[in-house]
Amino acid sequence: MICPNCRAEIPDESLSCPRCGTPFPLPRVVEAELVHPDSSGSPHEEYRQATQSAHFTRIFYTTFPSGRGIPPACLPTFISLGLALAAAFKYGILAAIGFLVFAGVGRLITFFMTVQHWMEGRAINPWILHITTWCFCWLLVAWLSGAPL
Repeated sequence: MICPNCRAEIPDESLSCPRCGTPFPLPRVVEAELVHPDSSGSPHEEYRQATQSAHFTRIFYTTFPSGRGIPPACLPTFISLGLALAAAFKYGILAAIGFLVFAGVGRLITFFMTVQHWMEGRAINPWILHITTWCFCWLLVAWLSGAPL
């Protein structure tokens, strides 16, 4: 590695330049490597080839915590569908449709709230927003159906 300040040759694992003392940030990617989809990685890796032309091959790389099964981003959607099915059994089909509509509106509101928090440099736990939305939608559907909670 070359120091950007004094242009001295330094070891790659150095946190600062031994010659001028310039600190280095955390390691960064210097040269990316294309990996073919048939390459074997760790058991938690999945490769998917997206685009191939005469000049390049672009590979998308995703990692799931469990290594298999449902991606974590799909879980709130499946929970929403399960709750809509439960609303259909308890309050009727119109309640299930209403639940899905209210949950969709809630998902949009929570998306914009999350983006707003990110823009302000704060993090918010998305599960708190999901659970709050589901509870509010369930109570709203129960109230509109006229049935006891």
